Amino acid sequence: MNIVRLSSCFALFGGVFLLGSGCGGDAEETGSGGAGGAGGSGSVTTVSSTVSSTSTMSGPTTTGMMTPDESTNCGDAVELEQATNSLMLPFFQYDGGAIDPAGDTDFFKFTVANDGDWWSIGTDANPDGKNDMIDTVMTLYNETGEEQLAQNNYAPYSSSDDSELNYRFVKAGTYCLKIEDASTAFDGQTPEGGPSFMYRVYAVPIDFPQYPQHNLDAEPNGTVMDAQAMTVSEGTSGITDYGYASGTFSAKDDVDMFSMARRDGTNTFYVYFAAKGEGSSMDPDLVRVRDQDGNILSEVNVAEDIDNSQRRRIWAAISPTATNLIVEVNGEAVDDIGGNPFYHIQTRSTDYENPQEVEPNDDSMSASVAVGQVNSGNPMLYSHYIGGTLNSEDISSDATAWGADTDWWSFQAQQGQNIILTCTSVRGGTGLISPTFSIYREGDLNNPLQTESETKTKNLYWAQSTSASKPKIVVNQTGNYYLKIEGADRDPNVLTTNYACGIHVETP
Repeated sequence: MNIVRLSSCFALFGGVFLLGSGCGGDAEETGSGGAGGAGGSGSVTTVSSTVSSTSTMSGPTTTGMMTPDESTNCGDAVELEQATNSLMLPFFQYDGGAIDPAGDTDFFKFTVANDGDWWSIGTDANPDGKNDMIDTVMTLYNETGEEQLAQNNYAPYSSSDDSELNYRFVKAGTYCLKIEDASTAFDGQTPEGGPSFMYRVYAVPIDFPQYPQHNLDAEPNGTVMDAQAMTVSEGTSGITDYGYASGTFSAKDDVDMFSMARRDGTNTFYVYFAAKGEGSSMDPDLVRVRDQDGNILSEVNVAEDIDNSQRRRIWAAISPTATNLIVEVNGEAVDDIGGNPFYHIQTRSTDYENPQEVEPNDDSMSASVAVGQVNSGNPMLYSHYIGGTLNSEDISSDATAWGADTDWWSFQAQQGQNIILTCTSVRGGTGLISPTFSIYREGDLNNPLQTESETKTKNLYWAQSTSASKPKIVVNQTGNYYLKIEGADRDPNVLTTNYACGIHVETP
């Protein structure tokens, strides 16, 4: 995959155009060498690494077996070829696969050596998310294919159409993996495929001591004081640190915390975590980001997030006074945790954030200007990435002292174009409660063209799509347009009240 700078890319979140700051595209980062952090519960160790993600543990792509991928089920699955990466560690791959003709499905098998082994399994196929290439879906089965264990459509943070599973195998043995295009994986679509639908599949057994940026849960780590220090790896796109934490819930009320030092200059922190459908027998419940004093910066209640088709992400704007960040993962309050209650989270702290509001911008006359750029993933989109904080003067835990705030942003659109809007605040875990996003045309500021309040259960996404929360806006008059963001309520337990949006002006 190519390294994509965060400042110029876009991300897909649940299949939608999202934020500049949420863009993942740097799935292959080259470490720049780092220093160890301070000791104690808030410490972090930064390692030099040729990669920051399990998807590239396998090293350079090779020609692989290059045998015809004619397998049609788990019974005649092709065995993945064993190879060795630059660290002289084993991985398994098949290079040269293709979903061709349309509707084709391919099956592979591999062997897990030990009970409880963790593997990272994924595809390298369509890093730029192009429509004329494959959108891979991976499905993991037992050896015979009679039991589905996990499925994944999208890698946790990426603007690509690649897939990634991080799975804990309860039992050693042989397992089967199905690769197909999304058009055949989900109902109601026309099967797609062809010579351009090529892919590479890899499977990497995670040897935690050998891959130090992958951290395995070590009890006790259930409080802020005894949070487990994570080892992270440095990226090269600005100041970016990546970390991975895997573990199991010993009981439904199990709590695990992981800490890392905040490097100077970083201001945005992301945590990506898999849904139950990706293999665990139990979802996490609350996922939180805290500072070194235990204050909650962001929080998502997974049990309330009913849309399991969308990738899970929590993000937080980092205060310059924060020295450490702590990720908290809580077990789900269920009667039966099941036979494989594992979790896997990926963290990223970065110096990049969407361009922020300039106060005062509480009316159209003082609106902050949304600066646009040609979208790197779709040249027909002119994208404006913005961000801000409602009532930025109040960062206390006293919600009664917090007052309503309104932010305005201006941008331009021409007749015949379309306006696509994506915004996140509540869904990202900030403390805002039902913020409202509205688009107005200059000259008619009393009647919004469209308005919507963001909730916890669905992305705010205006587009021509079955997954959209509202349709895109068709522009019938050239001129200035405004995005108005307002909120009157906040969660007293969560300190941040940030939002981030992508305003995309589309030329049909």
